[in-house]
Amino acid sequence: MSNIWLITVGEPLPILDNEDRLWRTGLLSKILSDRGHEVLWWASTVDHLRKLYIMENEDRFQTSDNISIQLLHGRLYKKNISFNRLINHAEIARRFSYLSRLESKPDLILCSFPTIELSYEAVKYGQEFGVPVVLDVRDLWPDIFLSVLPKWINWFGRMLLYIYFFKTRYAFNTCHSILGISENYLNWALSLGGRIRCSNNLVYPLGYSVGDWTDSDELSVKSRFERCGLSLYKPTVCFVGSFGRTYDLETVINAAKLLQKREGWMGQIAICGGGEREKEWRDMAEGVSDVGFMGWLSARELSCMLSKSVMGLAAYASQAPQGIPNKIIEYLATGLPMFFSLGGEARDLLQTAQCGIYYRPGDCSSLAESMFAIIKDKSTLDAMSESALKLYNQNFSAHVVYGALANHLENIIEQ
Repeated sequence: MSNIWLITVGEPLPILDNEDRLWRTGLLSKILSDRGHEVLWWASTVDHLRKLYIMENEDRFQTSDNISIQLLHGRLYKKNISFNRLINHAEIARRFSYLSRLESKPDLILCSFPTIELSYEAVKYGQEFGVPVVLDVRDLWPDIFLSVLPKWINWFGRMLLYIYFFKTRYAFNTCHSILGISENYLNWALSLGGRIRCSNNLVYPLGYSVGDWTDSDELSVKSRFERCGLSLYKPTVCFVGSFGRTYDLETVINAAKLLQKREGWMGQIAICGGGEREKEWRDMAEGVSDVGFMGWLSARELSCMLSKSVMGLAAYASQAPQGIPNKIIEYLATGLPMFFSLGGEARDLLQTAQCGIYYRPGDCSSLAESMFAIIKDKSTLDAMSESALKLYNQNFSAHVVYGALANHLENIIEQ
């Protein structure tokens, strides 16, 4: 069997007995391991979601007979867009460049993009040692950095970010092949790399694995509801995610303020997660009785939470770059239709499948009207839920998606 390196930072790791749900790399690593491959997962000492150290040392963990995790140390950062985060990425890339050369040569490297620096170093390693490197595009870096600048100084931003654009183009142009989590992401990367679509450059969307929960998890979720002034038995619209710049809970909270004044409104909004804008949004929701902040949930609590909800919220800001993000697939996996504010691929997908209701970013009135109407319409909710599950099973089941991705990697190794 083969020796495969997976390079991904920012995902939950199956170490330290945490109860976080595994994401793309975690799920793929298990499939590769089950097929007998040796997997080395290169990750970061920083927990990206919680902005805490997982471990301050570059420890190595053996999580199964065939899977080990090597941590790369970099400084802690508190904001997604910050100089400390950029320095962290440079630091862990340098550590990978050094430590990778102390390991036995792998048969293949799959590196998540971003980070730019790790992708660049992985491709350099592949060129030096004759190892095929596949880049898995999950975000549009460094383009996303320009979105925080006024358009009239974008040219200046490109000058400042020259080294990032250079490394990105080199990585996409020089790697063995490129994968994307959506058509737009793949086409973007191929364009930057000056490449054409071929059989090795494919789309593998984010996949999701549905988890179980116990009676104790349900009691824990019920307790969280009560602490927030909500009820487990009231129709719930839920948001799950991190509180970063590309999300827009201000519109959700303003919609809740409008609904609070409407006679006949019988729903509530549960907000699960945390992040850099948490205080801002908590302050904004002060005094709104039908909005509750639940904090971070374990994987089992989250499964219970989604099963107790009637709609999900994919609440994105107007300039959000996401195509078909994990949040949408997470809702689909539990048969949860959703209110969403993403256009493009996401809007086409959800409206065609009839399992989502679009609202314009920033338009709290249209969101409030849609929520008021749908919360009482059980037949429509049931039909949308059935459509959501069908779409998930056909397109986004982790077993289907990552089984096919594992086949693709094995084919590259055999070429």
